[in-house]
Amino acid sequence: MARRLEKLSDRVPKLKEMETRNFPVVKSNHLIQKTRFDLTLVEQKLILHVIQMIEPKDDDFKTYRFSIKDYCKICQISDRSGKNYSIIKSSLKKISDKSFWMEREDGSEVLMRWIDKVVIDHKKDIIDIKLDKDLKPHLLQLKHFFTKYNYLYVMTMKSQYSIRLYEILKSYENVQGIIYEVDELRKVLNLADDTLPRWVDFKRFVIEQAIKEINKLTDITITYDTIKKGRSVFEVVFNIKSKSETQKILSQRLIERTLDKKNKNNNDDAPY
Repeated sequence: MARRLEKLSDRVPKLKEMETRNFPVVKSNHLIQKTRFDLTLVEQKLILHVIQMIEPKDDDFKTYRFSIKDYCKICQISDRSGKNYSIIKSSLKKISDKSFWMEREDGSEVLMRWIDKVVIDHKKDIIDIKLDKDLKPHLLQLKHFFTKYNYLYVMTMKSQYSIRLYEILKSYENVQGIIYEVDELRKVLNLADDTLPRWVDFKRFVIEQAIKEINKLTDITITYDTIKKGRSVFEVVFNIKSKSETQKILSQRLIERTLDKKNKNNNDDAPY
């Protein structure tokens, strides 16, 4: 009996990590569809970690607190690596320094920020984050026109464009598709004019890589077609299909296996 209790005790942190990974990220469709921002893969995962801490009953932003050690365990990165600690700290500063544009219904744009304040207690390895107040209408008490997905789905993605494209396409899941002009899609994904300017490269390194990860790791399946104007690709037609419950479970198991494998390979110098 003693051995059995010990094994159950060992499972508690693991179960807590799995529960946290399945907490929902909830954003207004406007925040997803009408913004242009430039966040790296690590920065996106960090801000989503904070957003998934928001509770449905919250009517104002709290100071959202988490330990660096717990965050590393959830993401299955080394909590003994000084490099990872430095990357987390640097990424939080960059998120705080980065503003982004949001389109308004009247056609104007407003400049917004993700984070209002970050405090790190190095003795306790605790991070306190306060989100910017302008985000309240887009993250709190959402009743209509919002997108909800499990935090787990983005955790093992390797491309910053995968997370961004997933959120966008997930927000159109109810209508099963969306058409983007190529230039508009590039703007939404925040690609500079000199970044993969040729369609063949944009398709290969952004669209197809992102779709591969979305189909493999999330709750939706994406296919796409193109529409040409003359000899050039002018529009991309995305077709969105919801996965069955069985397919979702398979994706979740794949993610958990990937994270477990990553954890086993971790060492003190493991990169983020």
